[in-house]
Amino acid sequence: MVMVTSVSTDAFAAAAAKIGYAYRNLGIGWGEALLGLGFLAKPPRSDGRGALGGHYSAVLVLSGRGRYADDRGRTWDLAPGHVFQRFVGRSHDLEVIAGEPWLECWIALGGPLAQGLASYGLMRFDEPVLECGIDRAWVTALARQTERLRSAEEVDLPRFLPVLLDLLVRLLMASRTRTVGPDLVSHACRRLSEDARLDLRVLARESGLSYERFRKVFTATTGESPGAYRIRQRIDRARALLLDPQIQVAAVAEVLGYGSAFAFSAQFRAVVGIPPSQWRDRQG
Repeated sequence: MVMVTSVSTDAFAAAAAKIGYAYRNLGIGWGEALLGLGFLAKPPRSDGRGALGGHYSAVLVLSGRGRYADDRGRTWDLAPGHVFQRFVGRSHDLEVIAGEPWLECWIALGGPLAQGLASYGLMRFDEPVLECGIDRAWVTALARQTERLRSAEEVDLPRFLPVLLDLLVRLLMASRTRTVGPDLVSHACRRLSEDARLDLRVLARESGLSYERFRKVFTATTGESPGAYRIRQRIDRARALLLDPQIQVAAVAEVLGYGSAFAFSAQFRAVVGIPPSQWRDRQG
């Protein structure tokens, strides 16, 4: 994503502020199937103090300064390009500081949708504020979809779900690629997919980083440690190999680099919930 630091000084920001917002619901129950997009200008004030979120939202600061505090008392300064999140059932404080006019845009999703995304590691409760930058093309797309959502027929509302998810994923993933090397991590993921036996410290040296730095970069970008990623790749490949009834469990363990069939079976069971032999029997 091509980033700029602020859109507050040109006609683009003024036009965005006039778009307003759109809240629509798929009819399951207010808050549960909420779809929301919009732009909002705010005066200096404290907003949402102690409020419990009834739905999830990711808010991108386009201009202005502020301060966010979570329910643990942690605080973050807000500036253009920062995204702060409102989580379902969690309180927060938001203070808009006097000075440059505040302008924000946001995406809102019902609680069940947000909880599903959280289970995939897309959003993290311990990181409510992210530095994503401002992509004019992304903001323009959000403005266009806001107008479309506002005027959409009820029967067409489900079509907006993948649109909002795409916008949200692009926004949140931007924070992971601004400060770390996405090409480095992509290379590491590719190498681990190709060779499940690969030593992680060797992979770190290939990347030109200490292992600790490599681990931090990898985790910040993917949402899981390189060790956890390698385990997932190994178990995924194990499932594919176990579909062949001619391959023994011990042979699968050797191919995947485990020290013994027992070690492989123990890790397979820890991840999948049942031993590899039992998993194979259920596939038949």
